[in-house]
Amino acid sequence: MFKNFPEQWQDLLKEKGITTETAIQKELFAPITEGDNVLGISPTGTGKTLAYLLPLLLSLKPKKSQQLLILAPNSELAGQIFDVTKKWAEPLGLTAQLFLSGSSQKRQIESLKKGPTILIGTPGRVFELIKLKIITMMHVKTIVFDEFVELLSVRHSNFVTKISHHVPV
Repeated sequence: MFKNFPEQWQDLLKEKGITTETAIQKELFAPITEGDNVLGISPTGTGKTLAYLLPLLLSLKPKKSQQLLILAPNSELAGQIFDVTKKWAEPLGLTAQLFLSGSSQKRQIESLKKGPTILIGTPGRVFELIKLKIITMMHVKTIVFDEFVELLSVRHSNFVTKISHHVPV
């Protein structure tokens, strides 16, 4: 799988010491590439983020904003996903933006004007920006629910459901 990755990623793979894909990465790459809905379950530290992120990044178009939305149940996880995403997205000319409750909404709105390809955030803040028509979902092709069980908890499920209703069919 890794041999077919873009040249821009080959140095990154070497730098990270990644020589083979993990079980979850092997299992999810083809279905995600084919556009299937998947539920990936694997222990912490097995490469789940890269399992969904790498095939999705390869499907995105540079300079076309708001194509991928990744939701995480808390700011810490969203921040970690953002850091990983930036590292792998930028060599392909893709940009990401982080949206967290408790952070400056004004700054996040300003950053959206740059047209990020990938939106990463917590459900409350993302829905707030959708409701204000600042995030538009018309070009979003994929939504990733990282930590799906937590996102369906009482705390987040209302926002997740409302966000899902804004995705074009």
